[in-house]
Amino acid sequence: MDSNQHTRVAVTVVADTAKQMKARMEEAARTGADLAELRLDYLRDLTEHDVRDLVAGRPCPVIVTVRAAWEGGRFGGKEADRLHLLKTAAQAGAEHIDLEYVTWRDNRDSCKHLLQACRKDGRPTRLILSQHDFKRTPGNLDAMLAEMAASDADVIKLATQARHINDSLRMLEALRCTNKPAIGLCMGASGVMTRVLAGKAGAYLTYCCLEAGEEAAPGQVPAGDMLGMYRFRQITDTTAVLGVVGCPVAHSMSPALHNAAYEELGIDAVYLPFEVAEGEGSFNRFLGAILAAGWLNVRGLSVTIPHKIAALKQADEVEPLTAKIGAANTLVLHEDGRIEAYNTDYAAAMQALCEGAGLRPEDLAGKNVAVLGAGGVSRAVVAGLTDAGCRVTLCNRTLARAQELAEEFGCQVEEWENRGRLRPDILVNCTSLGMWPNQYETPMPREALQPETIVFDTVYNPPETRLLLHAAAKKCRLVDGVAMFVHQGALQMQHWFGRSGAHGRMRQIVLDRMRRHQ
Repeated sequence: MDSNQHTRVAVTVVADTAKQMKARMEEAARTGADLAELRLDYLRDLTEHDVRDLVAGRPCPVIVTVRAAWEGGRFGGKEADRLHLLKTAAQAGAEHIDLEYVTWRDNRDSCKHLLQACRKDGRPTRLILSQHDFKRTPGNLDAMLAEMAASDADVIKLATQARHINDSLRMLEALRCTNKPAIGLCMGASGVMTRVLAGKAGAYLTYCCLEAGEEAAPGQVPAGDMLGMYRFRQITDTTAVLGVVGCPVAHSMSPALHNAAYEELGIDAVYLPFEVAEGEGSFNRFLGAILAAGWLNVRGLSVTIPHKIAALKQADEVEPLTAKIGAANTLVLHEDGRIEAYNTDYAAAMQALCEGAGLRPEDLAGKNVAVLGAGGVSRAVVAGLTDAGCRVTLCNRTLARAQELAEEFGCQVEEWENRGRLRPDILVNCTSLGMWPNQYETPMPREALQPETIVFDTVYNPPETRLLLHAAAKKCRLVDGVAMFVHQGALQMQHWFGRSGAHGRMRQIVLDRMRRHQ
């Protein structure tokens, strides 16, 4: 398949009443989706009249689903009644009906009238036979799809639970080998790639939800994000795939930031969240699998907690300062299998600091800097500050971690309880204190802040942290975490594509998205 032009987008519609479902179906049509999946099993009172009325009044093609409770749905009535409702939908002209494969396989006599209704008089109703596993992704996906393909189905659908992201890669690989129109997806946070990259595997369609919070299955992407942020219909076989690897990553702002920049700069790429379970072995399995799946065209990875050290170990070429930091947040994957590792956090922090404070890089030499925290962000920031000639004092709630980091980079250490006594030229918060949803916390007592101090908070959500609000009241100079976040993303783009830009748009996208999700 050359592009997603043949892979349809279906919005799953759920509601309590037929009237509400009709309104939500119209909203789904306005998103630009190709179909609406009507989950009739969600309706409190479901009648034949409701089925006919909804199908007759459809503003776009539909899939009618009355999912049985034993297959993860909400219909708890008699099977005969359920099959009759699906038959009614076919007779009313629904473009698709969805029936469980197990029902078709084990009760063919009961299903023959339904099949006849789909086929009668050249009616265009297509029968989707579906199978779901909400606990795992079996090892025999090829065999399962082949068995389903031998049925009377017009389209086959297999949905499983991803217990590791490599299950999603296996699903996409299996989907590519089917000889009948097929839908294959993995549920859960690790299954997002099967939904967004469905077109690359030649899927018949992909499912999304109407809005966040209305997911009918774990991992469904809102239609606005699928068609807007991910630009689903622009993804082709040659589209480069990139993403952020971490656990968890579901609420990362990186996909919004990167995809907006790619669109503005005309870069043929899509950026996804890759939720990879903890553990070095887990990361290594994922990396090996995507390198083996050359058809996906994965060209680069952002790496966040807890995989930054594992990422560094897998690199063939490592930037010297990245090696000193001991963690990589950026991998460049070459077609020949070579992997380059970088850490863009330190350079991004220095750029954000200089721009926000109105300094030149050479102005940093000799500045007294207090850094709060001794974790991964601190390592990168301290590496940049010491490289620039700053005199750095570390404060961390666990003193031993601060001492270990200080020994590596030649810094001073002060106990956490004494941080308010420091009088630095620059204060940098590298802790998570003040991060949403604990936005009312602050790492530094308000009374300890001094006018004209440069206060840099690496927390970017919220953009105006409690620390920065207190610092503004004390007439300090402010540098927010969004600036660092945007710069590190831009630097990653430079490594991946040899160019970057769109800083203003990236910043605005991040700010807008945070406002919508809080």
